[in-house]
Amino acid sequence: MASNQEVISPADIVSYQDTPSKVLEVLPNGYSRIRILGDSTEFTVKSSELTAITEYLGDDWEVSEYLALAKRRDSATLEEIELSETKYLITSFYRAKKISLKTACKMLGCKKSTFYRTLNKSYSEVGSLALIGDVRGRKNGTRMLPSNLESIISNAISKKYKGGGTSFAAVYREVLDVCAESGLIPPSRTAVVARIKQIPVKVLYQLKNGAEAAGEKYGAKPSKLATKRALQVFQMDHTLADLIICDTRRNPIGRPWLTLVIDVHTRVIVGYYIALHAPSTISVACAIAFSVMPKNDFIKSIGFDDLSYPFYGKPEAIHLDNAKEFKSIAFQKACAYHKINIKWRPIGKKHYGGHIERLIGTMMNGHVHLLPGTTYSNAQQRKGYDSEKKSALTLKEFSEWFAREVVIYNGTRHSALGRSPGDAWAESISKQEQKTLTSAEIFRFRLDFMPEDTRCISSKGILFNCKYYYSPALSQHIGLKNVPIKYDPYSLKKIWVKIGDSYIEAPYADVTTSDMMYEEYQIEKMSGRAGSQNTWLSPLEMAGMRRANENIVESALLDKKRTRKSVAAVKAYKDYTASTFPDPCEREAENLSVIDYSEKPIPFRSDD
Repeated sequence: MASNQEVISPADIVSYQDTPSKVLEVLPNGYSRIRILGDSTEFTVKSSELTAITEYLGDDWEVSEYLALAKRRDSATLEEIELSETKYLITSFYRAKKISLKTACKMLGCKKSTFYRTLNKSYSEVGSLALIGDVRGRKNGTRMLPSNLESIISNAISKKYKGGGTSFAAVYREVLDVCAESGLIPPSRTAVVARIKQIPVKVLYQLKNGAEAAGEKYGAKPSKLATKRALQVFQMDHTLADLIICDTRRNPIGRPWLTLVIDVHTRVIVGYYIALHAPSTISVACAIAFSVMPKNDFIKSIGFDDLSYPFYGKPEAIHLDNAKEFKSIAFQKACAYHKINIKWRPIGKKHYGGHIERLIGTMMNGHVHLLPGTTYSNAQQRKGYDSEKKSALTLKEFSEWFAREVVIYNGTRHSALGRSPGDAWAESISKQEQKTLTSAEIFRFRLDFMPEDTRCISSKGILFNCKYYYSPALSQHIGLKNVPIKYDPYSLKKIWVKIGDSYIEAPYADVTTSDMMYEEYQIEKMSGRAGSQNTWLSPLEMAGMRRANENIVESALLDKKRTRKSVAAVKAYKDYTASTFPDPCEREAENLSVIDYSEKPIPFRSDD
């Protein structure tokens, strides 16, 4: 195969989606019109999606003809094959001049014209293959529509048969519109649909669902993940559980996330983590630590002493997808320190995580979908089932239920193994030496994979999750910022503060504070947010009071503006009237104001 960077020219034989095709025309803007060899389907594609084929099946034989004949041979009957071999043998005798024309025609029971047609076909280097189905009449796949209509149909397919919502009807509507604009008589819907169906199924699926989906469904998957023993390869992935859970007051709070870890060789679920938050480094750290560590403490913590969960150990490799939480620096450092090889799934190749994907489907369909409050896989399955109204389990109850379901799964016969995952694990582990980890090694491993954060050290200690943590050893480090801390999501009663190369253990500053899990803290926060609305003053009353206060302020501002306008209007009126219509009393007062009091007064004398 040549690179698709080469220049594509008309008449070139190319590969499109692993299907041999012939370039009919190179269009502007980086497109080409091609014909699928073997069924004569034509449509327009991007030139960048074409790969030139430099090796032909024969120098003198057209690839399309060879593919068409090969298809004819596969569908031919035994009688048709024998007849083609007889025809080829008789034409060979005639070319070698061992028999005459009259004898050849008599042996085949045909006229001269028919014999000559058979003779011309038998010159092919593919031998009797060219003579299979050599009958009169219109050949299969022959197209009777004019070339301009064929071009319209091809362009309509390229333009409209794209995306998940596409349909044959959309393509046919486009053909009708173009024919109407061009003044042409449109072809029948049957003719258009027939040409769509002639396109290879993989190409059709890609046009409708995308290249990634087509590769997953029809792409070659020759490789198989072969393992020889337990603890060789783990696979880990997340999924949003198809279930709505409740808080302690039985109010629905949402769907939890599941992080599952499976041992590929034995199909054992070696670890998992249930969280209310979206997948994060916390989920990854807890799932890995739970997988590697013995489960005795966990079984006691949930009060299930009767459970058997003896599956643990450090894996040689972990297969993951490309989510950002799997590529965190802290996670990669921890794996490197403990010599765990990380293998990320190639982008767009979901089948590389097939084991964990099938496990997720099994746990959802066969287990979670049976619980009250399930959301099922989609709305079609749910059909009117009120998941929130039916929800009943709390996170703790769901965790306890899921723990038992995991044990049941590990003890149930697996179709691919022919036995239970637990039996496969026991047999594999018995053949290898399993190293027993010391308490210090277990603690160090958990510490390395614990989620990490940064905090400041104040005089009160370290504030984390609304609680203060303190140790006398932190007193000499007060004022430090961005100090790394480690915490155990299964128990928040203490944290580990990294100072230099060592860790300082810091418990709750208030020793009366009860221990809790990280997920319980999340539920408490969510319940607190919900409970804050259910106080002695209802939200509606609070909203009414806020609106009343806003109205007071708005009324005051409006009254202030109205008062200013009124005062300004009165002043302007007074100024205007005073200048236009002066008051006589005011003029007399003005004259009196200029009396010379230095003169002697004139006595008043009455005329009487």
